Amino acid sequence: MEITQTQKILLGILSQALTGTEYVLPENVNWAELFEESKKQAVAPMVFSCISQQCTNAEVHTNWKMATV
Repeated sequence: MEITQTQKILLGILSQALTGTEYVLPENVNWAELFEESKKQAVAPMVFSCISQQCTNAEVHTNWKMATV
């Protein structure tokens, strides 16, 4: 089984959250997929706290914010 691009991004964000090592998001982030994967892996609040300012999709940003309250 091969890891998806979204999963790679999620791992990069989690690495940043846990180690403080800066992770630069790629330009082609699929925000909806990243949100869903973070929920599936039960790390949505941690991921949102790292990338909330970078999320360019207003609808996903709102959904993510609501899911982490």
